[in-house]
Amino acid sequence: MSAQPLLVIKIGGDLLEGGATLEATAASIAATWRAGYRVVVVHGGGSEIARWAKALGLTEHKVDGLRVTDAQTAEVALAVLAGTQGKSLAAALGRQGCEAISVCGADAGLLTARVAREGTLGFVGEVQEVRTGLIRDLLKQGRIPLIAPMAPLAEGQGPLHNINADAAAGPIAVALGADALLLLTNVEGVLDGKGECVEQLDAGGVAALMAEGVLAAGIVPKVHAALEAAEALPHAHVRIAQAPRNGASLHTLLENQEGTLLSAQEALTHD
Repeated sequence: MSAQPLLVIKIGGDLLEGGATLEATAASIAATWRAGYRVVVVHGGGSEIARWAKALGLTEHKVDGLRVTDAQTAEVALAVLAGTQGKSLAAALGRQGCEAISVCGADAGLLTARVAREGTLGFVGEVQEVRTGLIRDLLKQGRIPLIAPMAPLAEGQGPLHNINADAAAGPIAVALGADALLLLTNVEGVLDGKGECVEQLDAGGVAALMAEGVLAAGIVPKVHAALEAAEALPHAHVRIAQAPRNGASLHTLLENQEGTLLSAQEALTHD
């Protein structure tokens, strides 16, 4: 890695809950930044979106871990991701002495989307293009970009499309040529059929776990995003690991080889 390696971190909405959880998340990101990493954060917000949607009387439905999003839910997702959660994290990082800027895919044309699954998920998209200019400018200024994965379609009008945060983090890391991609989760890493963490996975290992029906719906987009990034960035460190809750620096997860390493090369074992 370079003297100032670039680390893309994906965090779920559960790590942005208010109070101690939010402050611990901000402390972990700040500690990573102070350790000499250039940091880009891509964040989700599923639980908060679900709460808002329920309060508004909207029904939540998921397919393979992905939220089905109608026009009203798309508005809620935008308000939560690019609004309350992004700005709350920026404020928490400010209390840690960092300058963080909360943006979404619509800002400066950062992301454009294409409709996912032929529209069967409603206003849910996949990343079509990443324009890195805004991110690189913020990094040059010593700031931490916080990216909410909502983006307009490359062609057409309508609500911004909601992109799974794991699925957005991978293409963003690839476009930036990141040195590392860290996808945080609430379990130790990718678990096998015995509930034990798999130390390393390649495409064959992922296919085997899929065939066994081991991978739960929520982990599937995370594993696919990590594997695609590992294959596109063979020299990068791509890892799925459990988020620390004590404010510890996230780069130690990479250095201590915690969680599951995704590799373009054949894994040592396929347990």
